[in-house]
Amino acid sequence: MDGIIISRTKDTENFDHFRNVLNTGTPIVFFDRTCHGINTDKVVIDDYKAAYEATEYLIKTGCKNLLHFSGPENLKISSKRMWGFADALKKNNFPFNENLIIKADSFDEGRKMIFKLHKENKLPDGLFTVNDMTAAGAMSALNELKIKIPEEISVFGFTNGIISQITSPSLSTVEQNGHLMGYTAAEILINKIENETNDVLTKILPTKLIIRNSTRHL
Repeated sequence: MDGIIISRTKDTENFDHFRNVLNTGTPIVFFDRTCHGINTDKVVIDDYKAAYEATEYLIKTGCKNLLHFSGPENLKISSKRMWGFADALKKNNFPFNENLIIKADSFDEGRKMIFKLHKENKLPDGLFTVNDMTAAGAMSALNELKIKIPEEISVFGFTNGIISQITSPSLSTVEQNGHLMGYTAAEILINKIENETNDVLTKILPTKLIIRNSTRHL
């Protein structure tokens, strides 16, 4: 093969196989989920900034008690989204502690956590999730519990895939620009193959908030 475009899985912790590929002279371009310590081309977004803006939007629309459903700590995208959430709270003079970060990064985990929080009488009025599938799971549970979205709880996702348009209500989320990310990664890889360049690029793509009906409007 002439080159590889890779987004690592959330469970990958040993990166030796990627290093072995690079050592053969085969170029790699990482997108979205990158690997710390591997010096190769990357196409990413500013996860911290996007999470900060999403959390601040929830605050501006009147949310007072916020939680974040986070992904694995070994993923850079998860930690950056977590810190964006935390810093938005701190800047807006909201108290912050580790109990506001809850590991839940799938549809099933989002559902289970909502039922658990409801049973413990600890539901927030604003929820920022690490991805849209987790948000969809949370909203599924909230609908089952007959808790009104966004009147009682606002929910904000991250990705803007098709799932965000078919949830009930439609999901406010961060546009991750998946199509542009793939296009840019391919463009970088083709240029590297054709020109045999050794330059290492990190391309940071823009994001934007997509406001739908799972959050209150400004």
